[in-house]
Parts: sequence; structure tokens; C-alpha cells
Amino acid sequence: MVIVDHDSSKGIVLCPCNKTIDALGTALLYHQNVYRRFGLPKRIISDRGPQFASHVFQTLCSRLGIKSKLSTAYHPQTDGQTEQANQEIEAYLCIYCGTAPNTWTESIPDLEFLHNLQTHSVTKTSPFNIILGYNPIPIPPAIEPTNLPSLSE
Repeated sequence: MVIVDHDSSKGIVLCPCNKTIDALGTALLYHQNVYRRFGLPKRIISDRGPQFASHVFQTLCSRLGIKSKLSTAYHPQTDGQTEQANQEIEAYLCIYCGTAPNTWTESIPDLEFLHNLQTHSVTKTSPFNIILGYNPIPIPPAIEPTNLPSLSE
């Protein structure tokens, strides 16, 4: 599940889940991973998955005062920010899953961190800089490029 902050930071929150997640599971993931960071949203733009289109989810949004809008899949006119984030995440996961298909979920925190460290084209700064006021220091790579063996060795 990909959550994009459309308002101020343009940051993302990534929550591993499966396609069979229901409305209650979606609400739980949101509570555990997004609410604690950002509170309740003013609006939710989501795909037309059954967990978002369900009566339970729509009623929950209504009772909490959240405007719920169901987008049309793969139409950037409706939700271009999320579509752009999804393309970047998908490219990374394709590479990672090709080399580590059984442990891809372990890379999700690093993927989210690196995405939120990048300068956003709209804000001209990183989501971390907007949220925290600075860019946190990433874990350095295990092998520095200067220490790589040459191809002739």
C-alpha cells in the first residue's frame, strides 16, 4: 500500500500487504503507519479496490469527516502524484525482487527512506526537509565505489 502526502511534504509511506486485504486491514495499516505520523487526512484519493470502495470504508471516512474519492486506475489526471510515486517504487522493486525475491519486504523501509530523501520537483526540497527541517543521514553503502575491485584484477 502506497500512501502519498499530497498536501505539504509530498512524502510517501509504504506498507507491505497483499491483494486480499480488506477494509478493516487497510484501516489498521493506515492507523499503524500513517496516522501516528500525520494524523487524519482531509481527503483520501484511492483506487477502486474493494477495500476502499466498501461500505465500511466509505462509512468510516464519512464519520471521520474525510472526503473519499475513488480514482480511475493509471490515470495521472486523477492522481498523478501517486502514479509517479508508484512508477518509481515499481522500478525499484522489480530490480530488488529480481535479486532477492524472498526478502523484498525487508527493503521497504530503505525504499521509503530514500524516496523521502530525494528533492521533489514541486517543492524543490525533500519531504524529510519539509517534515523534519533537515535531511537525515542515510546508512552508507556496504561497499564504497572506491573500494571495488577493478575489472582487470
